[in-house]
Amino acid sequence: MTNRKSNEKLHIFSSGNFTQGFFDFLRRHQFDLDEHVLFQYRRRKPFEGLAHLDAIYCHSFFSPLANLKLLLRMFRAKNIIIHCLSSPVLLLYLLAFPSLRAKSYWAIWGKDLYFYQVLDKPGIHHRAYEFLRRRVIKRLPHIITFNGGDYRLAQTLYGAKGTRHSCFLYPSNVFKEVAKAPPEPDLTVILLGNSADPSNNHLDLMQMLEPYRHLNLEIITPLAYGDSNHAEKVIEEGKRLFGSRFKPLTNLLPSSQYNQLLARVDIGVFGHKRQQAMGNIVSLLGMGKKVYIRTDITSHRLLQDNGIKTFDLNEFEPSPIDDDIAEHNVLAIKTTFSEENLRTQWQELFAKMSNQRKSMNQSTSSESLT
Repeated sequence: MTNRKSNEKLHIFSSGNFTQGFFDFLRRHQFDLDEHVLFQYRRRKPFEGLAHLDAIYCHSFFSPLANLKLLLRMFRAKNIIIHCLSSPVLLLYLLAFPSLRAKSYWAIWGKDLYFYQVLDKPGIHHRAYEFLRRRVIKRLPHIITFNGGDYRLAQTLYGAKGTRHSCFLYPSNVFKEVAKAPPEPDLTVILLGNSADPSNNHLDLMQMLEPYRHLNLEIITPLAYGDSNHAEKVIEEGKRLFGSRFKPLTNLLPSSQYNQLLARVDIGVFGHKRQQAMGNIVSLLGMGKKVYIRTDITSHRLLQDNGIKTFDLNEFEPSPIDDDIAEHNVLAIKTTFSEENLRTQWQELFAKMSNQRKSMNQSTSSESLT
């Protein structure tokens, strides 16, 4: 595309998990995609249905030509939205060029905030990477997160001073109505984690469930993406402890089919030590399911602040949720995590970006006249 609009917004994604859904959401709500440009790490080809989008695909964080194109696009863009701050080259650009930082918005995913804290044995390269991250994050002027706890952690861990913009980011976090699954008497269906990432702490969770192996359980464990080596360990241990009642999910399902699977679940069990799996958690709570998470993570506080009840992972028991709590959660989730709310949040955020750029341009013009 050659005729780009002057208020171009450059989106930098470090992973493709949410890109397709995000741009489909923008198109569905009639945002002008000519105002938006994509730079996508870890992908070689366009997403389905987005071939018309002005985009650069980069298979590696360290691809020289693609990163050079990124730098040129960053200088040209009016606003830069960083969806997960993880690329070392991108960090170097932001540190080296204050003018690029000034128009950048960091959309926190979670792993880009907790990266260093969850490493078992940080190496020298990790320390260097963390030093770079600290220098950049404390200078970023804008931070996008729905989770006030994550923003406060960014302040505590990295000295962040940027303005917080509240937005729950992606349609994957929108609650979607799903037809109720028919009851399965005397069977308790448990969803264990959300991916093959070791941060799910699957092995610890399975040890927690082992005392209940005499019950009629079905344990569904999504392992379709993440660490394949870890997935193999999880499957081996799950089969050893629970036999045929352990159901590893190793293929990605279409969202409609996955939501139908969630409708069968009675209890969701998540062992993450940071904000993660919010799409799964929101979906389950909105269906009136019982959800166990750690109470020392920011997502617990976020849900609590919105009047949504979760249960303490340290007090797990495979009992059904109280009907009153389930009904209350369903209403609170539908109200908070609606598509209309997400549309409004992005509308307001894009409007702020445009207004801030106008203010910066007017300030620059005034300075040049004095």
